Amino acid sequence: MTTLDFSQIVPHKLVHRASLCEVFLTSAVGVDADTFDVGTQVPRTHSLYGDRISLPTHYDPLLYVEAARQACIYIAHQYFGAPLGYHFILRDAEMEVVDHGGLTVLAVPTNAVLRCSVVRRFKNRDGEVTGLRVLVTLLVSGEAAMTVQMSYSWVPAEKWESMRADNRVALALPLEPHAAPLPPRANPASVDRLNPANVVISPPRATTSGRTSSLVVDTAHPALFDHPLDHVPGMLQLEAFRQLAITTAGFGKLTGMSAKFVGFGELDLPNECESAIVSAGDDVEVRCAVRQEGRTVAEALVTLVMADRPAVARPVRG
Repeated sequence: MTTLDFSQIVPHKLVHRASLCEVFLTSAVGVDADTFDVGTQVPRTHSLYGDRISLPTHYDPLLYVEAARQACIYIAHQYFGAPLGYHFILRDAEMEVVDHGGLTVLAVPTNAVLRCSVVRRFKNRDGEVTGLRVLVTLLVSGEAAMTVQMSYSWVPAEKWESMRADNRVALALPLEPHAAPLPPRANPASVDRLNPANVVISPPRATTSGRTSSLVVDTAHPALFDHPLDHVPGMLQLEAFRQLAITTAGFGKLTGMSAKFVGFGELDLPNECESAIVSAGDDVEVRCAVRQEGRTVAEALVTLVMADRPAVARPVRG
């Protein structure tokens, strides 16, 4: 059986990334018709997911969620006939850390395996596969550290353009999107960041049940907008859910999230985030949503393990 190769990254076009440094996959092998092993080596430091107040001792779970997202796109192209140039639509995403020790940042890069198991195939009337639900298990030294499950589909450019036009016409927007002015950003320390550019929510305001905030949609962000997009990307919404949950519950460590993406978040209009604590204890669950013009475009249940705020800030290195 062919073994995984960790000596180079896969072509960036097969994971829909523009910057080579944002490609986290190295190779893939088919185990059987429904199982694919994908090699991954995420950076020990990352402009977004490595930016924390204290020196990171563990990889950010959302960094591996991004690697899993790339793996889902890669296997669709390589094994399920999704043509290059098609647009991918993320329907939902779930993640859970099952062994925090497996996310430890070591003195050398971690070569890990994303075991992608196809749970369901979505087909069109002609029987062609047009989407998948995939369970991705992060294996570090052969042991499960995280699970990620995603449902997604792919459509040709003409169908994508029709869907996008319908959404914008319904909101009385011109067909060509333009980014709205950025709202002020929350204090970086309040969301465990050093770099203000990595803060994706405005200063939260208290409500009767939790917090509300505006999404900061910075189309110049080098990781979240690695290439031009005409809508708010799902990974930005996941990061916003995490940051809003932290400010709602207090300082905590992300261990789980279950999110659904039910509509397009437009760049031109305000994206309002809201949160509410639904259970508290050693683990805190926070329900979050992004709404636009009164419509829900994404929602999530975020699980945090409560942790003390880092006592010593990490110095900024130029």
